[in-house]
Amino acid sequence: MSLPQPHLIQKLFRSLSDPDYNRITFPEHVIEIHIWGLNLSEPDLRSGKTKKRRYIIELHLFDGFSMVKFYPHCQKNNPKKYQLREEELGYRLSKRNIFAIIYTCAILMHDYLNRYPDCFAGYIGIPDKKDNAVTRRRTLSQRASIYHLLTNSVFVYPKYKLSSKSVFDDINLRLIRKVRSKQEGKITRAQMENYRKFLAFFQAEPERLYSLMTAETRKKFQ
Repeated sequence: MSLPQPHLIQKLFRSLSDPDYNRITFPEHVIEIHIWGLNLSEPDLRSGKTKKRRYIIELHLFDGFSMVKFYPHCQKNNPKKYQLREEELGYRLSKRNIFAIIYTCAILMHDYLNRYPDCFAGYIGIPDKKDNAVTRRRTLSQRASIYHLLTNSVFVYPKYKLSSKSVFDDINLRLIRKVRSKQEGKITRAQMENYRKFLAFFQAEPERLYSLMTAETRKKFQ
């Protein structure tokens, strides 16, 4: 199956002399943002024509780790652009195009880990009202479940290690690292240092952790 190929739009770097630019452009602690475009073709069953859908994939680089995100280009100014479902968008992507987006995210994480083998790459499957519906009561968001399925097949041991479910599934997050040690995938000293940076960043604001949980998961901490 031939998938659409991403194209690099731009790389943004923190300014050494313009704090206002940094404040407007970069989320807290992000030092670089790599922005990619992905052009999708979606058949319109009613008209028989093909519609173009453009998605943006961002790789946010922190000190020691990165997080990947994506959103529809048409929603770039929407503060909730990372968590919109088909009801809000007014259209539904085909399974092929959903796979293309997630697979591209995985490839960008893969390339990042090859370039920075002592760092971590990760993502968050943000929960929403459907995950929290009374009839579902999901503890793992639907997005995280889907993303996990693909990363399970792309990042395979003994070349890669995935974070333990017991550590990050409560916040619908997964971290991935390259295996650098020959001792059964043991984490290296440099990787441990970067892992501590990641934990310090996420644990600095407990409210942020709660916002990443489903309603059912939050009950465990009340």
